[in-house]
Amino acid sequence: MIESIEKLSADERIKLIQYAYDRLNRALEKIDDSGGYRFHLENMLHEALVKCFHESAQTNKQKVAFLARQLAAPADVYPAIPGDFIREEDTELFELFIEYCEAQWGQLLKQCELGEPHKLGHHPLSYILLDHARDQKNPLREIEILTATANTFMDYSALSEKFVELNQLDKAEKWLKKAENSDQSGLSGRLLPLKIRIDIARGAFKSALNKQWKLYSTNANNAHYDQLLMLYQKNGLREKSCYEKAEKYLLSLVKNRPGYPPVPSSLLIEFYLHQNESDKAVDFARNAPVEAYLLSRIALSITKNEPQTAIDFNMRSATSIAIQANNHAYDEAVDILVKLASVLEPKWKTVYLQSVAQLREVASLRRKPNFIKALDRKFPLPP
Repeated sequence: MIESIEKLSADERIKLIQYAYDRLNRALEKIDDSGGYRFHLENMLHEALVKCFHESAQTNKQKVAFLARQLAAPADVYPAIPGDFIREEDTELFELFIEYCEAQWGQLLKQCELGEPHKLGHHPLSYILLDHARDQKNPLREIEILTATANTFMDYSALSEKFVELNQLDKAEKWLKKAENSDQSGLSGRLLPLKIRIDIARGAFKSALNKQWKLYSTNANNAHYDQLLMLYQKNGLREKSCYEKAEKYLLSLVKNRPGYPPVPSSLLIEFYLHQNESDKAVDFARNAPVEAYLLSRIALSITKNEPQTAIDFNMRSATSIAIQANNHAYDEAVDILVKLASVLEPKWKTVYLQSVAQLREVASLRRKPNFIKALDRKFPLPP
């Protein structure tokens, strides 16, 4: 289709492509394309329109006017403005476009009574100017734009976070309160990290620690543990106490919530590995259900001290992945096998290669020819 209009000027091609977009968007209003059959056509139109835009004989002012018309009549399917149209080297065009957006934004603000900014709501111009402010590392400008459009829980919490970054804590708490008061969907738990940051900024370390334990109990990851440890130290408490309490909590998850995702035993092993306690990770993983990627990580951490256990764990990891029976899983399993082979000492590598060779005889794998082929590519049998 596109080739048939190549002899036309860039501006004439733009008119035809614009017409095609109009037809496509109208069709999608009536057709369910959840299968994504339009994507090939969509990509072809995107590439053609952007190419014509750059080849056009229009001045930069005319190009800005073109983009402005598209912003005024947004379509579901259309290239991103300005990102898809304005290249990094088009500095003059970009500056003119931002000038236009700022002028239009100023007019919108006048029309919407600054005393009631919620009337403005979100607007395509606000997203463009927000991105520009972020690129310019101008948090005060970000706050101006966010304040003019804020009318949801996420808006208020974003403003609170911005004021925390500026260490304007009273203003941060004001917007935090607005976020809490606007919450109608049970999202307030998402504000906990923000409350902790405010406590830390105010030096309220005891309050921050209590909140951090609450956060850890809902999302026990290593980053949250590191924050816990820091707050223990800020409160003059022993590191050992923090470790023991976290370990006890994770062990209780394993005991009381065996079906809870992610697998509680995996959370515990992640914790042990983060603490460089491979011995505890090994002891726990011998008989517990552990995700394959963690078995591989344990194996890599004990190749010097427990090479046989490392081999056993890696076999277990690779087998559990390969039995998923698809080519991606086969490649992933073989990659895990290769990674351990590269770090084992020579005398143990011989033992390891024997174990790898035996995978070809494992009942659940030997009837999977694509896995055997993937294995043969990296671990060929001797002639």
